[in-house]
Amino acid sequence: MKKLFTLIELLVVIAIISILASILLPALNQARNAARKTTCLNIMKQFGTANQMYAASYDDFAVPGLKSGRAWKDNKAFFDIAGCAYDTADGYDPNRNLFSGRIDGRMICPNATVAFDGSNTTAVKNGYHQVAFSYGMSSEDFAASEGGWANGDRNAPFKMPRVINPSQRILFADAVNWALRIGDMETYLVKGETAATYMGAAYRHGTRANVCMYDGHAETQGPAEVKKERRWKKLYEPYLD
Repeated sequence: MKKLFTLIELLVVIAIISILASILLPALNQARNAARKTTCLNIMKQFGTANQMYAASYDDFAVPGLKSGRAWKDNKAFFDIAGCAYDTADGYDPNRNLFSGRIDGRMICPNATVAFDGSNTTAVKNGYHQVAFSYGMSSEDFAASEGGWANGDRNAPFKMPRVINPSQRILFADAVNWALRIGDMETYLVKGETAATYMGAAYRHGTRANVCMYDGHAETQGPAEVKKERRWKKLYEPYLD
């Protein structure tokens, strides 16, 4: 005759399973988050390499943040160099080197929840995802020239060889807006992952953000590092910490 489990034995088994689950689930979550951060870093590195290749093809100029009404996120040539598929069904104009900014979801940060929001047609359309809800580009100098926003052709790209200490200057960062400015670098800590208009880094990797520097390397930084003025301003000039 088979021995049946007693109620106490069943409760002991359930308790053991619960304990094991409480131990393993945090570890599994940590592993998943680490994998997502690594995926994002690899995308950043790909963008950094694409920018280096873009400069090699365009007289040493980095991809323009905003030039003649075309933001970096809409720059067809840049995303062609990056080897990134994008939406050609809507907002696509190859004669103007322009597209909608919606790209293959595999080139979007996995933690950029707004970029994967299927109910928002600005974020997701035709199976592609708006890169501006995933990554932003430094705009402190090229857009403002220490003055007003939207200065037309004054929003010029940087000449790569002239950037001082490029390994310390942020080019791209996790964001919810295509353009980034130093005054908004802590706004995400208050507003979080929203389809907002604030132009700050998105600390979506355990309260840290992935960033890509002008030399093409990518790393993870917290708010204290990201908001340093030298990351964003006067890229042609030496700085002192």
